[in-house]
Amino acid sequence: MVSMLDVTDYRRAMAELQERERLFHSLFSEHAAVKLLIDPETLAVVDANRAAVDFYGWPREELIGRSMDEINVSPRDQVWEARQGMLAGSRKGFELHHRRADGSERVVEVFGSPIEVGGKKLLYAIVHDISERKRAEAEKLELERQLAQTLKMEAVGRLAGGIAHDLNNLLTTIMGSCQLILADEGACSPRAREDVRSVLEAADRAAFLTSQILAFARQRPLRPEVVSLNEIIRRLDPLLRRTLGEDIEILFVANCEPGLIEADVNQIEQVILNLAVNSRDAMPKGGRLVLSTTSVRLTQAYCRLHPGATPGQYVMLAVSDTGVGLDEYIRSRIFEPFFTTKPPGQGTGLGLSTVYGIVKQSGGHITVYSEPGQGTTFKIYLPEVTAGEATGEAEKAKTEGGGATPAASPQLAKLRPEPSSSGAPRPLPLAGSPKTVWVVEDEPALRTLIVRVLTAAQYEVWAAASADEALAAASKTARPPDLLLTDVVLPGGLRGDELAARLEFLWPHLQVIYMSGYAREHLTRGRGRLIPGITYLEKPFTPDTLVAAVSNALAPRD
Repeated sequence: MVSMLDVTDYRRAMAELQERERLFHSLFSEHAAVKLLIDPETLAVVDANRAAVDFYGWPREELIGRSMDEINVSPRDQVWEARQGMLAGSRKGFELHHRRADGSERVVEVFGSPIEVGGKKLLYAIVHDISERKRAEAEKLELERQLAQTLKMEAVGRLAGGIAHDLNNLLTTIMGSCQLILADEGACSPRAREDVRSVLEAADRAAFLTSQILAFARQRPLRPEVVSLNEIIRRLDPLLRRTLGEDIEILFVANCEPGLIEADVNQIEQVILNLAVNSRDAMPKGGRLVLSTTSVRLTQAYCRLHPGATPGQYVMLAVSDTGVGLDEYIRSRIFEPFFTTKPPGQGTGLGLSTVYGIVKQSGGHITVYSEPGQGTTFKIYLPEVTAGEATGEAEKAKTEGGGATPAASPQLAKLRPEPSSSGAPRPLPLAGSPKTVWVVEDEPALRTLIVRVLTAAQYEVWAAASADEALAAASKTARPPDLLLTDVVLPGGLRGDELAARLEFLWPHLQVIYMSGYAREHLTRGRGRLIPGITYLEKPFTPDTLVAAVSNALAPRD
């Protein structure tokens, strides 16, 4: 007996299955996306398309059979989670790190689903390289963080500058009144005189703090000159060694000569000293401090990732120590005023904020690199000046008449003017009729003090609280003043410089002294540099400093 079986449908089904598999393999092999067939049990690569071979870098025969454990760099639990998700048919992409044949690592997003091929259940995985996207996202987040930090520092700087300005008015009154009391031998008992001296010393310390705040806020006037940064460091070397002590080795490496910059020498010295002292505190058991200078160019690409930096040629000063290092939290706040890691009473938290303000006002850029236990490096970028530019600046300074009269800086006791033997302002012998000084100051106590000091120095003094009051008097006076002493910031619609311009129009020979707790933009140009020819008296000042400034302004000219 012969039985017959109709296999037409079977052959047709087999043919369709073979065609589908042929089509699948064709699409699988030639598709531009990276595709893998993976054994879900062993995680071995069963098949890989041409794009996968190119991406991973192994020959096809070496890639097939290789376990995904050799390719995955991600933790095993993440790989297992991805496997389970793909077997369950999840449409979610799984972020993993894959290693390639050359050892490089790439961030990938893997989509997968179960598939049956040749009767065997496999994982069909599509791999997308998202390394560049992740890098861009990280850069964007870092840029946003830096921008937020920059905006915060700007806001804090404006607030701090305004407070420091008001404090300087009060400190000028306190310091001046104390000196006048001390000048009068019979004003108080010896014990009370000691108390007054204590008040004066405290006011001096407070003045130094406000000076640091103004440096952070970039509201101190600069007196720049073209100098060699290398020479500044060499000149500071003996002081650095005395300050840091014998247990800290100091090295200086000049990788560029002469390293010319245009800057305020005193402020750059303060930057170096503050950083050195900060490094000393980070190395309580001793260590090494390395200062090095290099000529570098900051590119557009660098500046895009560092808000506040400007492309150009710079002299870079790196200050590196072998200290305890800084964690991420401290690094993010290190330049904020009053932030300190020192115990109470051992630091004001203004040292590094002062450094930040000086560098920024000098047109520079500052960064910090550190890890706990790995030491710290501060990198300061100051605009480089070529030899030709230096010559041009020198000629320009000559034609502009030598610039502004240096402002008094009584914040540091060692820089304060020597008082007269009695401690009172020195009376000045005046030929002929006494000189007339107009004082315009809105702070009543300070205005009273200035009038008292200048009157004692044999000047005729008239005082006003605003520009409008001074202009009203100018229209009626029969005798024009010889000198105008005016605050920069005045109530009402007119500033001190605008008042001076109107009075100079009436009286072309009028001498002008500006006084302020900080230099306003109306008196400065180019990174806070005083306009040449301006006489500026920085608050807080002492009676001696005030009288000396007025005397110098009214001295006969050759």
